[in-house]
Amino acid sequence: MLKTVLRNVHCVSPLNHLKSILIPLLILSNSIETVANSFVRVQTDLGDFTIELFENDAPITTKNFLNYVQSGSYQSTIIHRAEPGFVLQTGRISSNESSDIIEPISKDSPIALEYQLPNILGSVAMARTDLPDSATSEWFINLADNTNILGESNNGGYAVFGRVIGDGLTVVRKIENLNRAKYINEIPFDVPVINYTGSGLNVANFVDLKVTEIVAPNYFDNSNSTLYVKVDAGTAGFAKLSFSISQSAPNIIVKLETVETLAGTTPKIAVFRESSAELILPELVIDGIVVGRDLVFSLIDADQFLFQLTSFK
Repeated sequence: MLKTVLRNVHCVSPLNHLKSILIPLLILSNSIETVANSFVRVQTDLGDFTIELFENDAPITTKNFLNYVQSGSYQSTIIHRAEPGFVLQTGRISSNESSDIIEPISKDSPIALEYQLPNILGSVAMARTDLPDSATSEWFINLADNTNILGESNNGGYAVFGRVIGDGLTVVRKIENLNRAKYINEIPFDVPVINYTGSGLNVANFVDLKVTEIVAPNYFDNSNSTLYVKVDAGTAGFAKLSFSISQSAPNIIVKLETVETLAGTTPKIAVFRESSAELILPELVIDGIVVGRDLVFSLIDADQFLFQLTSFK
């Protein structure tokens, strides 16, 4: 339907063409599936990494996870379970290095199990008890392909809701390879430790995590070579756009593929400049990292709705 609308539009200027396309597409946007995902940045004592959240495949689980992130529950949590070749688990305990104390994270109500995706290497899933609908705050990173162990045959499976992206597994492997120690009887696992000599274990020896949501309205997804942009289109309203890569050399040219209605603005939203028919992105994120600022895409083909990257910082 999108391509039909694009082919049937005729106009006398790029600006009119943009408006004539955006307005009907915004009306039709309920039939367009959104595929854009959110990201969180995980800061650790051994380096940082980014997790992409699978909001389409596990909406309840990702919402639950983000609730803990946004409430600050993961601002100083420790990895309380390390099983090399299996999982790293966290989200159970918060720590305070200055006072050398730990305490349990306050838990929300358990959520329904959303088992959709396999527990492959690098995937992120919710921990739970033997009951399927019992996940709360604890989550883990798969250190191997645990599809068979943690699959549906295991009391319904363990809900994957994200994945470590980019070179993040390098950091994860560093944590996996740390020495481990028994801390307290209430935690039936060994914890990875830093600078521990064998006695006097304290909070400073734990691997501390700080998880922060990345607000990235404009980002490029390497897995499907798609550019996602949230834009203030003036009189046409606010929209979430997806672009495919039409050409990568000698110039970068992108083509509009989908449009989804947005209720309102968001920080760092892109703007369409009517006077010059330019789409301006305040910043662009790839794998959770800002790779460019003030990117300008100029509308170069009104019939095919192609934009060319003309400048950036």
